[in-house]
Amino acid sequence: LSDVRQCPSMTDTEGSSRAGNRTVGARLRRRGIIPREVSCDPAEGPAIIREARAFWAFAAREYGLPQAAACQAVVGDGSEARLEQYLGDSRRHGMAKSMFTGGKAAGFDANTPAGLQAWSTAYNNAIVRSHAEAAKADTAVIADTRCDAERKAKRKREKAARKKSRR
Repeated sequence: LSDVRQCPSMTDTEGSSRAGNRTVGARLRRRGIIPREVSCDPAEGPAIIREARAFWAFAAREYGLPQAAACQAVVGDGSEARLEQYLGDSRRHGMAKSMFTGGKAAGFDANTPAGLQAWSTAYNNAIVRSHAEAAKADTAVIADTRCDAERKAKRKREKAARKKSRR
């Protein structure tokens, strides 16, 4: 769902409308904040849409915001299914959300600071190990190259010595 994410930003801090010369939908489609930033299960998508609808109905009724109707239209039919699909699509996750979901998938409690710290430590250790293994492999390649050069030099010396002994 590309539209519901920015409805709250359609009103600046003074409460005036900024919808102006563009449609609300066009302004909102450029962003993907809920799937990218909000860390929740995909099953919570329909509840998010219901709450957004209720909020914009309240804003229209109580404050008469002119952009409220357009924002309500953004969270229209099919929004629940789209948001649920987008929340489950890891390609739409931002860096922080990827960290949370990765920790959860690895069996860590991503809802507590201790769980996040444990996941972060495990993740960083895995990166250090992979870098160390890559460095070890690179060192082995360099050592093999050095050994090849030493063997070649030894063969040349032996060949030169044989030539001298033939004279």
